[in-house]
Amino acid sequence: MGMGPEWMDSMVADWLKLFISGNHKVHSIRSTAGEVSLNEGILNQSALAYSEVMEVVGKSVPAKIIFIGHSLGGLTAALTMKKLKETSNKDVKALFTIASPFEGAPLVFLRGNKLLTVLVKRFAGNDPLVSNCIKGTDCIRDLEPGSDVLKQVIKALKEMPNCLKIAIGIKSTDTAKFLRLPPFVSSILDIFISKKHNDKSSDGFIPLESQLAHNSGLGINHNFFSEICVGDFTHKDANHPIIQKVVKEYFRKFELI
Repeated sequence: MGMGPEWMDSMVADWLKLFISGNHKVHSIRSTAGEVSLNEGILNQSALAYSEVMEVVGKSVPAKIIFIGHSLGGLTAALTMKKLKETSNKDVKALFTIASPFEGAPLVFLRGNKLLTVLVKRFAGNDPLVSNCIKGTDCIRDLEPGSDVLKQVIKALKEMPNCLKIAIGIKSTDTAKFLRLPPFVSSILDIFISKKHNDKSSDGFIPLESQLAHNSGLGINHNFFSEICVGDFTHKDANHPIIQKVVKEYFRKFELI
């Protein structure tokens, strides 16, 4: 099951199919794609995703279900998995998250900083992620560090100790590339993000600590593993060959295929 922005889902599904064969099926969650992913609250998105998942697996008994979620998709996947385990006999085997903001995204506070708002709107105002951060949609409010919804996501992960959970974090060597901002604006934004989260490493949008749930008490006792991918790619590059390689290696290591 793939969960994340629509532009990412189809590409992830394509490369997953290259090494997943036999009776395995790859399905991209569509009910939370597009504008829904940036507007609807995370709990509502999880409910939509759950309904879609049940339509796919409800009449069959798959040997195991594996979720792969990019960004917000990782959060909705965690909540969907928890409900799936509570309401059915489906075996949710693993969750892979790629650059998911378990501890929030400081950029959601952008709307509260007039100077940054003006600068970012001027140079990256057409980016849907930026425009929604400035508007403060339900989804964006849910991503405020320490929000009740983020606490529910961490709680869901901790309540599934037997489910393999792998967080892949992206650390960009060029955060300016993410929003295509001029260097001086990017430098100001980096300072803003690091002050809000005390972490200077990010993928241009989400601090690395947040992607790896660094402060959330997850660890070996909850079957939680993390991998850091460092390179000339950003939050939107979930299909980078390096990330594909990491996912494939974990699939083989834990005999998921």
